[in-house]
Amino acid sequence: MEQPVDPEPQLAGNSRLPAFATMARRGEPPFDELLLALASEFRWVDRPRALERLDELGRQLFGLAVLDPGRRAERLATVLGSENGFEATRLGSATVFLDQVLQSGRGHPALLAVVYLEAARRAGVELVLYSCASSWYVGAPGARELVLVGREEPLESDEPSGPAVLQSHCSHELAYGILEGLAGVYLRLGRVAPAERALQLRNLLPVHPSTFGP
Repeated sequence: MEQPVDPEPQLAGNSRLPAFATMARRGEPPFDELLLALASEFRWVDRPRALERLDELGRQLFGLAVLDPGRRAERLATVLGSENGFEATRLGSATVFLDQVLQSGRGHPALLAVVYLEAARRAGVELVLYSCASSWYVGAPGARELVLVGREEPLESDEPSGPAVLQSHCSHELAYGILEGLAGVYLRLGRVAPAERALQLRNLLPVHPSTFGP
């Protein structure tokens, strides 16, 4: 998952590494916790503020669990896309750091999907992260109803990007993709230290390279 990044990242000290390493060893770490730990390896992160923002978004979605799948997808897109103004962009390192995405309302579609997923979880609905060749979605297990992140309207499963071409992702896989992309871009920018840090963190994840698609 490649995207442009800012040329002067601020690296955290080595003392930050065990926190991500601990999360990486967990069987299925929550997306929010793992991605905040990832971000803290490169820059200072206000973790309580980020989690508070997700809690706030979750409160706005209370009642989501009693809706039928179609209305649930519509409400997710309305509350998080229209009302809160989350927008997709791939420009700058802030687009792949969850705390900054929550603060700015702008981020890589995969990170916006995590915001949707985590806000829904706080409202009592467990969703799955999906992707196809160029798009990111959240939806119920089995992909019966989908929300295409970065666009307001929900997609039905019989659209061209339906379940037959979707791949689901766990938090480990998403973190792997983020770190892989960061390492590649940092290397092209000649930023060796952050590139090496990204690869070091990537190698802590129990993910085989072939398991991560887009």
